[in-house]
Amino acid sequence: MTQSPPIAPTGEPDVDAAQRPSFLDPLSRWRHLVTPFPRAGLFYLRSWGNWMQHLNHLRQGDDGSDGVPAVFPSLVLTGHAFADEAVIAAFRVIKPPSPASALVRAEAEAQAALESYGDRGFLADPTSFYPTPPPIERATTRWDIARKLRYERMSFESLYEPFAGEPGGTRWQSYAANRRARAWVLRHNEPRPWLVCVHGTSMGKAGTDLMVFRARWLHEDLGLNLVFPVLPLHGPRGDQLPPYASFPGEDLMDNVHGIAQAVWDVRRLVGWARSQGDQPVGITGISLGGFVSALVAGLEPGLACAILGV
Repeated sequence: MTQSPPIAPTGEPDVDAAQRPSFLDPLSRWRHLVTPFPRAGLFYLRSWGNWMQHLNHLRQGDDGSDGVPAVFPSLVLTGHAFADEAVIAAFRVIKPPSPASALVRAEAEAQAALESYGDRGFLADPTSFYPTPPPIERATTRWDIARKLRYERMSFESLYEPFAGEPGGTRWQSYAANRRARAWVLRHNEPRPWLVCVHGTSMGKAGTDLMVFRARWLHEDLGLNLVFPVLPLHGPRGDQLPPYASFPGEDLMDNVHGIAQAVWDVRRLVGWARSQGDQPVGITGISLGGFVSALVAGLEPGLACAILGV
């Protein structure tokens, strides 16, 4: 078995001279568990300030919203803010910080990539960074059940490749399980509109994705066909990763390749849904999936809708 390339090179003087982490570092990460309380509290106070400012504008005959409606600072809204902060805190506690060597290498790769992207014209024309992918061929499917829903597990070769000489490209291609794209599919026997549902960070498992997107309601009550792409390095695509490899994460170029491959794979699935019949196709996403969905919506003409969640 070929061993994956190391996540960071060794032997760099500035890295070797870095201090070793303290044995107290794992304990210090637990301090993040208390941060959701003050941060959510500050959000609540700021929300009241914004609401009062909104009321003052209304008294003066101007809502001052610039097209964005003001939201009443309810306890429910604060609860959602606390939940978001709690998830972020949990990530900080669970995931150990990368070694100094990984950060030094990541910075060097990012600087080299920035120069390369300028030379290739990607900075002047960002859409050229996202070439049009080919249609899906020879996809395999099998039936499975999650959340008492019978769905199809679909897989196909991603065919995504970084540009020649792109920093971090060789390492990214070494993540073998990631080279096969996967998706969960729920469809009716008769033609129905399609909705592509793009999950967020640390998802990509059928049970979680179907629950978070309320798949039963979308599929059975609204009558939609659904396809749930599994993003790079998530779910079964994240098996047997080397230490510190994650997407999204601290490694800048892994983030770049992860987004590029996510857009590539999702666009192929949008094309596949369109090929299933003359039905409209829309896209929605949450968190990381919202960002990917926004990019896809900017590249794919003719989408019926693009619903972006945070």
